[in-house]
Amino acid sequence: MTARAILGGLLVATMAVALAWLLLRDPVAPQPAVAPSSTSTTSDVADTSTSGVATTPAPAPTTTVAATSPADSARIVAGLDDALAAWGRFIISGDMTELDGYLVENGPQWQQLAAESTQLAAEPLGLPPYTFDLDLPQVVEHAGAMAVVRSELVMSRPGETPQRFDWLITLQEVDGRWLLYTVDEA
Repeated sequence: MTARAILGGLLVATMAVALAWLLLRDPVAPQPAVAPSSTSTTSDVADTSTSGVATTPAPAPTTTVAATSPADSARIVAGLDDALAAWGRFIISGDMTELDGYLVENGPQWQQLAAESTQLAAEPLGLPPYTFDLDLPQVVEHAGAMAVVRSELVMSRPGETPQRFDWLITLQEVDGRWLLYTVDEA
């Protein structure tokens, strides 16, 4: 048996397991919400792990696509990377225009950050911005114009203690671009 035949068999088996998982799971299982924090904002990043995370769960998709192509997954994750970079710039300035074109306007995450923007703008941290490094992001759900990415990530900035998160990030496709809709703890 050749290596090509073995790899082909493994690919078919993996696809069969993935299809079975998709067919047997509950596609509208509720996502956990983040407990609200009454004293935290994104400006005190080192003090809280839920800072700036919206508490409103994303709407459950009504249909689930059986598989997301690698190209679609790459576009979704690229949109997420861009949104997180914008979020990192927003944290240091409180400037909501940093989020334009990266977060769904008036979505749960946008609303959460808008509520924090006045305080952040009053005491801007200045450069450098925060960075969010994704660790093996996976598109775990993709239905039409909505997608959910699960990833562990590290939020960091020189001179501050990095923070680790395990998030379910919901994105929405708007005019061909994937924008961040909301974030929930995984």
